[in-house]
Amino acid sequence: MKKSKKLLQLLNQELLVLTDHIEEISKNPEAFALYCHALKLVSDFTVKFHNIQNDENLKIY
Repeated sequence: MKKSKKLLQLLNQELLVLTDHIEEISKNPEAFALYCHALKLVSDFTVKFHNIQNDENLKIY
Protein backbone atom coordinates (compact mmCIF):
# COMPACT_ATOMS: atom_id res chain seq x y z
CA MET A 1 0.00 0.00 0.00
CA LYS A 2 2.91 2.35 0.70
CA LYS A 3 4.13 1.97 -2.89
CA SER A 4 0.68 2.84 -4.22
CA LYS A 5 0.51 5.90 -2.01
CA LYS A 6 3.96 7.03 -3.15
CA LEU A 7 2.99 6.45 -6.79
CA LEU A 8 -0.16 8.49 -6.30
CA GLN A 9 1.87 11.34 -4.78
CA LEU A 10 4.32 11.27 -7.70
CA LEU A 11 1.53 11.25 -10.27
CA ASN A 12 -0.14 14.20 -8.60
CA GLN A 13 3.15 16.11 -8.49
CA GLU A 14 3.67 15.52 -12.21
CA LEU A 15 0.14 16.67 -12.97
CA LEU A 16 0.78 19.85 -11.00
CA VAL A 17 3.86 20.51 -13.12
CA LEU A 18 1.81 20.01 -16.28
CA THR A 19 -0.98 22.19 -14.93
CA ASP A 20 1.53 24.99 -14.46
CA HIS A 21 1.99 24.86 -18.24
CA ILE A 22 -1.65 24.38 -19.18
CA GLU A 23 -1.74 27.53 -21.29
CA GLU A 24 0.98 26.14 -23.56
CA ILE A 25 -0.51 22.64 -23.51
CA SER A 26 -3.96 23.90 -24.48
CA LYS A 27 -2.56 25.43 -27.68
CA ASN A 28 -1.72 21.95 -28.96
CA PRO A 29 -4.78 19.69 -29.35
CA GLU A 30 -2.78 16.46 -29.11
CA ALA A 31 -0.91 17.60 -26.01
CA PHE A 32 -4.15 18.76 -24.42
CA ALA A 33 -5.82 15.42 -25.18
CA LEU A 34 -2.89 13.60 -23.52
CA TYR A 35 -3.10 15.92 -20.52
CA CYS A 36 -6.84 15.22 -20.16
CA HIS A 37 -6.23 11.48 -20.49
CA ALA A 38 -3.52 11.61 -17.81
CA LEU A 39 -5.82 13.59 -15.55
CA LYS A 40 -8.56 10.97 -15.98
CA LEU A 41 -6.18 8.10 -15.27
CA VAL A 42 -4.85 9.73 -12.11
CA SER A 43 -8.39 10.52 -11.02
CA ASP A 44 -9.48 6.90 -11.55
CA PHE A 45 -6.40 5.62 -9.73
CA THR A 46 -7.06 7.99 -6.82
CA VAL A 47 -10.64 6.78 -6.46
CA LYS A 48 -9.59 3.13 -6.59
CA PHE A 49 -6.77 3.75 -4.12
CA HIS A 50 -9.10 5.39 -1.63
CA ASN A 51 -11.75 2.69 -2.09
CA ILE A 52 -9.15 -0.01 -1.37
CA GLN A 53 -7.86 1.96 1.60
CA ASN A 54 -11.40 2.33 2.96
CA ASP A 55 -12.07 -1.39 2.48
CA GLU A 56 -8.89 -2.24 4.39
CA ASN A 57 -9.86 0.14 7.18
CA LEU A 58 -13.26 -1.53 7.44
CA LYS A 59 -11.62 -4.96 7.77
CA ILE A 60 -9.68 -3.76 10.80
CA TYR A 61 -12.91 -3.16 12.70
